[in-house]
Amino acid sequence: MDQFDCYNNDHSVECEYPEDGSCEPGTFTMPQIDGTYEITQFHTHTGSEHAFEGLHANFELHCVHKLKEGTGTGTNSMSGRTNTQAVVGFLIWVQGEADNDAFQPLLDAWQAYQDEVLASCDGGTGNTTVDGRKLVAAKRQLQAFDVYSLVEPTSFFVYSGSLTTPPCTEDLWWNIANDPLIISLAQGQQLKEVILDYRDESCARATGANPYKGWTS
Repeated sequence: MDQFDCYNNDHSVECEYPEDGSCEPGTFTMPQIDGTYEITQFHTHTGSEHAFEGLHANFELHCVHKLKEGTGTGTNSMSGRTNTQAVVGFLIWVQGEADNDAFQPLLDAWQAYQDEVLASCDGGTGNTTVDGRKLVAAKRQLQAFDVYSLVEPTSFFVYSGSLTTPPCTEDLWWNIANDPLIISLAQGQQLKEVILDYRDESCARATGANPYKGWTS
């Protein structure tokens, strides 16, 4: 189990692994890749950035990892390509009325952060701090959450690529799970609202996420 700090980064909702060494990060390895990768953060985008058979999902969850020092080079023994970062990605589909209980703690953490931000804004009157910090740095802790437990995929699609946001560094192993994560209609609506309700330092709604991508109802 890990402990993360959760917040809105203006285009997605994210949880970062604490850098104080208080918890041991989760790790994973890949066939034919020399090295072990440890998680640094995970985040959810509105609209999936990958598609299966031409179909994009409502959201996509990315678990971002870095090559753990001293475990290897990050080199693929077949292609010779070396990458020091890796992402495990899950497509998220919104279906039906049954809530996904494993996903709810994430929603609760992001919602608690957003509620704190909005309370700080005091109805938009210009109060721009949360606990003495700028809104863009405000965080809400999520304790004892195992992000890997959300989905038990049977297989992955693996390729060498880049980050999907600037600086779009081409130093990344992508691992996209064949099995999707399913959440309810109510959870999907809540996740969409939390992502799109990002507030800048003047408390103005200023999301960089596309409100028409992936989830439009």
